[in-house]
Amino acid sequence: MKKETVVCALALAPLVPAMSRLSYALVLGSAFFILLLVGILSAKAISRIGLRESHPAILLAALTATASLFVLALRALYPLLAVSLSFFVHILAVSGLVVFSVSSDDTDRAASIALYAIPFFLVFAAAREFLSFGMLTVPAPSGLVAIVSVPAIAEYGMPFWATAGGALFLAGAFVWIAKRARRMASLYSRRA
Repeated sequence: MKKETVVCALALAPLVPAMSRLSYALVLGSAFFILLLVGILSAKAISRIGLRESHPAILLAALTATASLFVLALRALYPLLAVSLSFFVHILAVSGLVVFSVSSDDTDRAASIALYAIPFFLVFAAAREFLSFGMLTVPAPSGLVAIVSVPAIAEYGMPFWATAGGALFLAGAFVWIAKRARRMASLYSRRA
């Protein structure tokens, strides 16, 4: 279980720099969710048909085709975001293959591990964007629309958080907080 979680986290690590804005996380999170659904359905269909030896190739074809269709829909709905995020959507397809390859016998378990990444993406991107730019954005056909804006942070904020180094530092802080919370929860459950 612990190794599967680490491999899933490493498979999604290339997306950390892309999560500089909440709108990016919303788009990539929805793409990842759709890719997980297609991966689960494809894996179940492959096992039902009995094509175990060609499982990775068929799964990769299904995931990349879905990623391409998602990019086409993204270009139609949000053309400016598609320019920045289409590459990362295709990276998600490869990450999805890694997630399903970790636990090829139990696709539901692999998907449940990976589903924890979507709320992490959203919270991580919201914290990073708010600390860097003092706003939270959502996707719009014309680009990004700010839904929350604090002018003082926008003027005097810390743009370090928008860099790749700031992203890795913040990701490490989130992991530390999660580990600390898990340890505290286990201590309280032992006492009870």
